[in-house]
Amino acid sequence: MLFFQQGTPFIYQGQEIGMTNADFTELAEYKDIESHNIYKLARRLFLYSHKKAMKMLKHSSRDNARTPMQWDASENAGFSASTPWIGVNANHAEVNVEAQMRDPGSIFRYYQKILGLRKKYDIIVYGDYEDIGFHNRRLYAYERRLDGDSLIVVCNATNKELPLKFKRNLYGYELILHNVEGPAGAVMKPYEARVYLKRTPS
Repeated sequence: MLFFQQGTPFIYQGQEIGMTNADFTELAEYKDIESHNIYKLARRLFLYSHKKAMKMLKHSSRDNARTPMQWDASENAGFSASTPWIGVNANHAEVNVEAQMRDPGSIFRYYQKILGLRKKYDIIVYGDYEDIGFHNRRLYAYERRLDGDSLIVVCNATNKELPLKFKRNLYGYELILHNVEGPAGAVMKPYEARVYLKRTPS
């Protein structure tokens, strides 16, 4: 959805392996002063229980983006031989760079494919942009155009199957990226994303 649009793409630490929010259970594990203030406000003003306030922080704390990079399954996720300044997520044994580099179907490998396509096709970097599914709140579709070539990106932003419907005919297009195994049919699976390319013969 994002990486085939105009502009410079940014990959924030851990995004390329699908790192998740922190799994902290105690307020002391958060280092962000804003998180501490929000917790105290929620407890005092809104009378949240400790469990509810911690759940809120799990979804909104800035520290969720600050846990150490998960390089491998070793102690401290291979980030440091010493105890890091903030806790390491317990799921680092499964979610880490080393494991994903071995898996051809991993999130890390998917990011590599995306960046490879950006380098290969100028249309992704320089093409004009047009929404082609603007009134569909569940299926996000847009087209990029450059020198007669056309690139179409379509994403199912829901947890339900959706018909592949937008104001373009896909005849002559090649599917160059797909995040779901199996053939790409007339129905999009939950959170499915596709990228189609049609090139003008030279």
